[in-house]
Amino acid sequence: MNAAADIEDDNSEQKLRDEYTDRIRTVTIAELPDFIAGLMNRQHDYGTICVALGIAAAGTAWACNKHDNGGITGFQAGAVFWEFAKAWGSPSLGETGARILQYDNLLFPQYDHVFTKISQSTFDRIKAAAEKKLAERDDERTAASVIAHWQSIAAGNVPFGLGIEA
Repeated sequence: MNAAADIEDDNSEQKLRDEYTDRIRTVTIAELPDFIAGLMNRQHDYGTICVALGIAAAGTAWACNKHDNGGITGFQAGAVFWEFAKAWGSPSLGETGARILQYDNLLFPQYDHVFTKISQSTFDRIKAAAEKKLAERDDERTAASVIAHWQSIAAGNVPFGLGIEA
């Protein structure tokens, strides 16, 4: 085997998940530095670094939850997921509403295949966001198709032929 194949075999995404599955829920705050170092002090490829960071984040959340000030419910754990998503790289997540899908993507025509129905309140927020984007747009940096899409939404047209939930 060549060295690249050895690295891939030794660091595969599933192998990494399997290696940490049991430990992820038992790591303590005191153990976090070694836990994270164990994840990061290895060679990663494009996929395994994502798995490692996810494991580190989840291990940290589990450790914090076991702390004397922890003890959240499953519902709160769902809120932590969204807070992490906002803090990690999507600060606008949820401005117009979100489920697992990011409703902000309703503002861009390339996502039409993802959605089927939205609530009236979600559409109202999308409409307001489209109006704001139109007011703040830079015609030189925004594709004409995106501007036309925003204009249609601002005019009251629900995008992509979506239905409004009852």
